Amino acid sequence: MKRIQHLGAFTADSRDAINANFAGLGIGNAGRIMYLEPVAGLDASAEPDNPDKPYRTLAAAYAACVAGKNDVVRLVSNGASTSTARVDTAFTWAKNATHLIGDTAPVRYGQRARIAPTTTTVGAAGNKDYMTVSASGCVFQNVQIWAGFATGIAATIALAVSGSRNLFKRMQVAGHADAASAQDTASASLALSGSENLFEQCVFGTDTVLRTVLNSTVLFSGGAARNHFDDCTFAMWTSATTALHLQVRAANPNGADRETVFNKCRFLNALNITSAVTLAAVCKSIASGINGYFLMQDCVRVATDWGTDSTSLALIQVCGPGTGGTAGDDVGRATAAVAS
Repeated sequence: MKRIQHLGAFTADSRDAINANFAGLGIGNAGRIMYLEPVAGLDASAEPDNPDKPYRTLAAAYAACVAGKNDVVRLVSNGASTSTARVDTAFTWAKNATHLIGDTAPVRYGQRARIAPTTTTVGAAGNKDYMTVSASGCVFQNVQIWAGFATGIAATIALAVSGSRNLFKRMQVAGHADAASAQDTASASLALSGSENLFEQCVFGTDTVLRTVLNSTVLFSGGAARNHFDDCTFAMWTSATTALHLQVRAANPNGADRETVFNKCRFLNALNITSAVTLAAVCKSIASGINGYFLMQDCVRVATDWGTDSTSLALIQVCGPGTGGTAGDDVGRATAAVAS
């Protein structure tokens, strides 16, 4: 594992702290570390003879990684939004076994190791999927993705995951982060078509921009199988009772495959804010079959129901004490298909 030797933009203390934190992760020991420091980093060509120089942009740090080698990009925070890695166009993470780790306080909301557009960026059709993870076998940890543009566009997806067997831990993935995307039916924080991913202690969505239509926090967009969400929070602020946290669209009924497990998750709605209304359901029913089901284990909701199942397909199964205020529900008591 390559360790920081040249100080560059770092102090000796910060170098030692970063190296110690990285050693405790237990990943990437065979690969190199690419330090991304948006405030004081250097352009990729600034010091070609200094292997430990911090990069200034995500694109440059990512370009230096080699797929399959367990290289790591470390996004170094200064504790404020000024250390945001500014990305104004769609970005694709396509290198297998290549990791992204944020060096900041390990909180759940608003990590200051952050990826977001510049504050004046106007959204464009080419960046509707703001960040895409098509690679497999990667770790993403302690980083916020904020897909909010100064002038937004419709159908914005903050994070599209088509890769498989990735770990996402303590990430906030904030879609619907500008008025245009929050008011569009095709927008979502996460679009998931990959399989066997683990999402742990993550937050999806935001409660700072009002959602006004039927859209989804997480969209299951195609064949997503055996994905697990552990101890995650799904957040929204909505004036539409039909807004959803989880959705498989009628046009793609097999968007969710096999099981999708939600363990000790919270499906929230900012009820006490101006314009907020009671959310009717976490999910919505579909008129045709799909190849999987959702298992809600010890989960809670701020909504009237999990969803309704007009087809008796048992696509949502609830177990454990947390069922929106009623304790002791058995598996199968609340069943629903999930689409619009």
